[in-house]
Amino acid sequence: EWAVNRVAASPGHKALVGVLGSFEQPRPGMVLELLEGACAACSPPSFATVTRDALPGHGGRGPRFTADAALSIAEAVASAAAYLHGCGVVHGDIYLHNTLVVPGSAAGAADVADAPIDVQDVRLSDFGAAAVVPDGNIGEGMKRLEVRSFGWLLQDLLDILSDSAKATGSAAEPNAARHADDDIVALLRDV
Repeated sequence: EWAVNRVAASPGHKALVGVLGSFEQPRPGMVLELLEGACAACSPPSFATVTRDALPGHGGRGPRFTADAALSIAEAVASAAAYLHGCGVVHGDIYLHNTLVVPGSAAGAADVADAPIDVQDVRLSDFGAAAVVPDGNIGEGMKRLEVRSFGWLLQDLLDILSDSAKATGSAAEPNAARHADDDIVALLRDV
């Protein structure tokens, strides 16, 4: 993890948590950037969800997102993963629970605690499962597996949008979810 963070940090990417410095003594470590107000985009998997993130509408914690926020998250994570792959590294755990978001304003009525939010910043974090990609078929397989994880992240974003529409009773959010779905499909064509 430490070595991969150092590789990913040089020169760094705007959608990765920044590494401000590293040290070797007394044990190898790093000083990471502090993102004021950041929170995980959702909860990690639970015994109920097994390998899938625990989404806000399914017993997990985390904000609900606007369609624009969901698209921003998808773009940031895709961009960060492409950067890592270009450095010969896979993240190894691309899911929303390893994605930090800095919330923006609540969409619509700001006094509604469950209102979908916009995001000001998105960063991929937690490189505990990261690995250097070997040349050849094994390395290509590792990258394809990571793209599959990204697909689950997209599905989770769409589920959050759908759950937000149900929770708020908004007629606008289902249309926003369809709009985000179209935008995410377009994004996938570019990835």
